[in-house]
Amino acid sequence: MVLISLLVLFNHWAKLYIMKNYNKIEELLNLTKEYNVFEFQGLLIRGYRVSVIKQYAKENPSKTFYVWLIDKNLVIEELKS
Repeated sequence: MVLISLLVLFNHWAKLYIMKNYNKIEELLNLTKEYNVFEFQGLLIRGYRVSVIKQYAKENPSKTFYVWLIDKNLVIEELKS
C-alpha cells in the first residue's frame, strides 16, 4: 500500500514537473524565430539552399553568386575559420 501511495505521489510530482517545464519551453518557443540557413564560402546565408540557388539561376544575373547573395541581403554574417 505504501509503495502504491509513493507511486501515485511520484506520478503527480512528475506531471507537475513536466507541465512546469512545458510552459517554459512553450514560452521560449513563442519568443524565438527559427531560420533556415546555409554556409557558402565562409558566409552564413539566410534561406533554403535549394530555393536560393534556384532563384539565382532563374534571375541569371551577370554577377557572381557571392555578390548576388550580398546584394540580396541574404548574408547574415561572415564565418571565421
